[in-house]
Amino acid sequence: MKVVLQIVRSQKDPESGLPIQNLKWNREFLDLPKINRDEQNVPAFDAEQINKLVADSEGDERMLYILLAATGLRIGEGLGWFGSPSRFEWWAHIANRTGGQPFR
Repeated sequence: MKVVLQIVRSQKDPESGLPIQNLKWNREFLDLPKINRDEQNVPAFDAEQINKLVADSEGDERMLYILLAATGLRIGEGLGWFGSPSRFEWWAHIANRTGGQPFR
C-alpha cells in the first residue's frame, strides 16, 4: 500500500508542479489496522548464524543458504527454486543447524 501511495503522490501537474491527486488515506474507512513499526516482530538471522549455516553446509544446501541471505527471500520462496517436497523438513533442519534458535 505504501508503494501505491508513493506512486499516486508522485504524479505532478507539469505546468504548476502541484500534485494531480490531493490524496489522504482514511485508515478507518478502509478498515486498515494501525501499524506501529517499533512493535513489529520481524525475525531474521544474524550474520554469525548465516556464516555458520554456509560454512557447515555443501552443495545445494549451501547454495540455498547463500540465495536466501543474499536476496532476502523467505524459506518457502527459496525452496521453490529447488523444488523441495517438504518445506517443514528444511525449516527444522535450519533450526537444528543454528542450535534451535533460528532467529535473533
